[in-house]
Amino acid sequence: MSGADNLDKKTVKQIYDKIESLENRIIRMESLVHSESFQRSKKGQEVVESNPETSRPIEDEEHEKFTFESRIGESGLAWLGSFVLFFSVIFLMSYIRSKNQQLLAGTIGYLGTAALFAFAYFMRNSSQNIIKILRIIGYILLFYVTIRLHFFSKEPLITNLYLSIALVLISIGFVFLHAVRRKSEFVASIGLLMTVLLALFADSSYETFSLLLICAAVSIYFVYRFSWWKGVFFSMIGVYLSHLLWLTGNPVMGHEMVAVNAHENNLIFLFAYGLIFSAIAFKERSAIFKEPVYISAIIWNGLSFSVVVLSVVYLFFKEDFVFIFEVITVLCIAYSVYLHLKVYSLFVPSIYAVYGFMALSIVVYGYASVPIVFLYLGIQSLFVLSLALWYRSKTIVIVNIILFVGLLITYLAITQINNSVNFTFAIVALASARIIYWQKEKLSLQTENLRNVYLFAAFISILVFLYHVIPYEYVTFAWTGIAALFFVLSILIKNVKYRYLSIATILVTIVYLFFIDLSKMDFGLRVLSFLAVGILTLVVSLYYARKKKVVLEPNKKEEVE
Repeated sequence: MSGADNLDKKTVKQIYDKIESLENRIIRMESLVHSESFQRSKKGQEVVESNPETSRPIEDEEHEKFTFESRIGESGLAWLGSFVLFFSVIFLMSYIRSKNQQLLAGTIGYLGTAALFAFAYFMRNSSQNIIKILRIIGYILLFYVTIRLHFFSKEPLITNLYLSIALVLISIGFVFLHAVRRKSEFVASIGLLMTVLLALFADSSYETFSLLLICAAVSIYFVYRFSWWKGVFFSMIGVYLSHLLWLTGNPVMGHEMVAVNAHENNLIFLFAYGLIFSAIAFKERSAIFKEPVYISAIIWNGLSFSVVVLSVVYLFFKEDFVFIFEVITVLCIAYSVYLHLKVYSLFVPSIYAVYGFMALSIVVYGYASVPIVFLYLGIQSLFVLSLALWYRSKTIVIVNIILFVGLLITYLAITQINNSVNFTFAIVALASARIIYWQKEKLSLQTENLRNVYLFAAFISILVFLYHVIPYEYVTFAWTGIAALFFVLSILIKNVKYRYLSIATILVTIVYLFFIDLSKMDFGLRVLSFLAVGILTLVVSLYYARKKKVVLEPNKKEEVE
């Protein structure tokens, strides 16, 4: 019995050993299979990477095709279906309204709107794209149904204008509420567009202006709360364009496109738009509301405001425009100073300062006659440059130079020469050049080009001034004296620019002497003129010869210009 037991134990042990050996063999085979599979996949990946033309699997191409098809099927058909529903409700309302059932038509419209929003709500766990489209169509349908309660109806259901405006504003408020809840700038822009349209549909001056003010204020609120900069641009375009449409009789409502007869105090509202949009200057820049957007919004507001203001002045205030631009001057310069003190920005206060000084130029033009107005404008240029030093603004300097040169060219081209104006231009140009030279570090000016423009303007102004104030037979002597004065100044203040002016004056004097004076001057003055010009020319030449020796000596330092 014991022998049989031993035999069974031995047999069982053998079987167990064989099973264990078989399991180990299976494990080794599995690991080998996995290793070979990994090597094959690695080699396949290397082949794919080495051959980019065959890198895209067939499955990816099919996936892209399906994605494109699904976009058309989902978004395209969703928009199409939504518009079909939208127009079906509108056609049904029109049919019912044709039967003089105004109340029923409005009820059907609101029921259709509610059905769209309800369908979007019950579909909220499916495609978000379809839901978004349904909501947008719902907002538009809600606005349309509410508008038709009073506007564009021969027998409106609501006859009171203010009640109808209030109801439409409630529907727009619903749109703004959804925009805030869903953080949607696009929906907010739809609400702003509806507000502008309501302002035009109101077709009444003060109601239109008030609604445009609401649109401007809401857009600025969205900028500060959510940095929705697209909305503020959209609002600026809508508000200022709507004001222009009002000035032309509001052709949107089918009126003839002619200028309105009365101004209806529209300037007050126009200034209010500008002030509201100017509040954007205090908005802090962010990752969304970047510096270029910030500056573009301010410039766009200024340009749009200018176009509408000039239109209003042309229509109603051709004779009394000075006060308007006085107000603009005071507001812009005061706001510019405030921004300079409160906002860490060099460019934005400069924009308002430049705008204010341009308005001031119009004020000066309104008070003074030509050509004396150019005298005051020249003095103003020096004042503007002084303010630029306080602002440390290169922008103001550049704009001021452009305006100064434009004034000088205009004065020389279209007006009679006035000696006091000539003298003023010369003094202002020289003083401005010295100020820029002294304060170039404060202004961060890395180039001499700005100063050169002023010096050239001074050069032209002085020659013109002397030509008209001095008797013609002594012009050569006067210009020779100025050339000598420039030369002496260059030595005293150690500045090469004035030597350049001296040489340029000598050249102009020689040309004038040979081509004009020779036929007019008598013999004695002619000899003296040649002597004066010749002596000065030789003196300058000797100076350069001496300076050349000094510069070439190794132990001498070059003169600092």
